[in-house]
Amino acid sequence: MEKIQKIPQQITKVGFDVDETISHMLGPHVEALEQITNEFERASKIPAQEIRESIARVFEKHGTADYHRLIQEMDCFNKVYQEKQLGQEARDAMRDQLVEIGRDIFKKVRSNHDQSVQGVEPVLKALNDHDIECFAFSNGPIYRVLDRVKRAQLADYFKLILGLRDQADDVFPDLMKIKMALGEYEGDYKWRVAETPKPNANLAEMLEISPEEVRDHVAFVGDSYSNDMGLAMNNGCVGFHAKYGKLDPFIRHRLRQFSTEKLEARFREGGKIKKTNGEKANIHELNKPSDLLRYLGIRK
Repeated sequence: MEKIQKIPQQITKVGFDVDETISHMLGPHVEALEQITNEFERASKIPAQEIRESIARVFEKHGTADYHRLIQEMDCFNKVYQEKQLGQEARDAMRDQLVEIGRDIFKKVRSNHDQSVQGVEPVLKALNDHDIECFAFSNGPIYRVLDRVKRAQLADYFKLILGLRDQADDVFPDLMKIKMALGEYEGDYKWRVAETPKPNANLAEMLEISPEEVRDHVAFVGDSYSNDMGLAMNNGCVGFHAKYGKLDPFIRHRLRQFSTEKLEARFREGGKIKKTNGEKANIHELNKPSDLLRYLGIRK
């Protein structure tokens, strides 16, 4: 067993990235995108490569968008509109149909995957048992973050769940009101909208504590050097790089079908820069979720 030294800080709060750190999302996401590409190619006769390139352009503009925004903004259907001389009403009807196709595929794919990363739940329980407060923070829209944490059946372990402003307001303006009215996100935890994404978010403001307390008593766990460890470094707190959350090579290869050269270059450059800085910062590596408990002195 690899020797892990307990860190000297007395950690009272631990934050977790959501996707690929506590919840599997990119694997099912890529599988759904592949199925959507095949289905759209069959329905529209647009070559699959053109559809993938259209998806990549949406990713480059917005990041990993959820399906309704993705389909609303894909531009590969413009040629079909022109050839069929479709008016705006007919275009909207076609997009609505595509959204429904995408919704059904995403639901089916997601239901066949285990949402929670193996080994994370016992770690969260151990932290709770030792009176260490856990919070989750993702750059996704808040309703999506809440949905993912709930689907992974991990919401009860968190005191606070943070996400960005609802990016779907322009598409579904009443979505949050409807979800709140239905009580879908009721629980013992609190949730708030974060105004600034990782890595530049201010943890002191979000957690309503002092910057000194963040530096001395807060840790953040995540699989991304550029966003998650960048957040820890920018706030001066302890960072735990979740190497277990990294995508396996097969998934990463499939994901690259839906990326652009610009996105690839940005990822490589950002990761390299942050990793170099991380060598001088308070960053530790987790090869498995339970390593966190050993760093904190909860287990030997």
